[in-house]
Amino acid sequence: MTQLHIFKPGTHTAQCGTTYNFTEADLAATVAAYNPTLHEAPLVIGHPQHDAPAAGWVKSLSATAHGLIAEPQQIDASFAEQIAKGSYKKISASFYHPTAANNPVPGVYYLRHVGFLGAQPPAVKGLRPIELAEGEPGVIEFSESEPNTAALEAENHRLKAELAQRDNAARLAAQQTTHAASVAYAEQLVAAGMKPLHAPVVIAALDAAQSGTSPLSFGEGDQRQPLSVGLKTLFNDLTNPVSFTEVATKARTGLIEAAPTNPLLADAAARAQR
Repeated sequence: MTQLHIFKPGTHTAQCGTTYNFTEADLAATVAAYNPTLHEAPLVIGHPQHDAPAAGWVKSLSATAHGLIAEPQQIDASFAEQIAKGSYKKISASFYHPTAANNPVPGVYYLRHVGFLGAQPPAVKGLRPIELAEGEPGVIEFSESEPNTAALEAENHRLKAELAQRDNAARLAAQQTTHAASVAYAEQLVAAGMKPLHAPVVIAALDAAQSGTSPLSFGEGDQRQPLSVGLKTLFNDLTNPVSFTEVATKARTGLIEAAPTNPLLADAAARAQR
């Protein structure tokens, strides 16, 4: 078997979203660190978790302008026949991460194995994404597997449910804050003289006016304001008890007293005159 072009420098992104940048210096360090007496990288079919069974071994590595080159040796005869028949046309590499506890030479991307792929395309095109091997932390493999549609749909469903739950929690918190403010306002009115029996109506009206993503409002143009403001102006009148005693008024003294204007009534009158 001739020399194998197993990897090339560049930026490669894993299916999980992690991006790795392999420079020419990184590959040169991989070549310099490779020592079969420490760990001899096997030739395997696919990317088996335990590097078995081996169909051959990597004797040495070299770095060229095109990337990483592996020199194979001790190739299994039946495997060589499968290669000759075209059963495995693609090559993919697996490395130990520089910080992996089981890396034979910490600090560099050490070659773990070289995988031969059939219908499954390699991740590094031109010889591409990094995939962490399950069950063995610190191992990164360069192969492209078919997207796990079921897993992606499950993750999408989980994220949507989490977002909906978060939005619902935020909405409930806002409603509780609004209700607490309405209760506090009603209590102030009662303390100022409003009959307590009116308090539930005041609270319910203010809660309704301020519920939803867009609180209700009234008025036109610059005069537009939240409905809750107009309601509070109206509710403030409930704190003024009716008096049947004679009092000196501007009318009695010959002065004209302007009638107080309620913003809600003024808005309704303005609309009626159009």
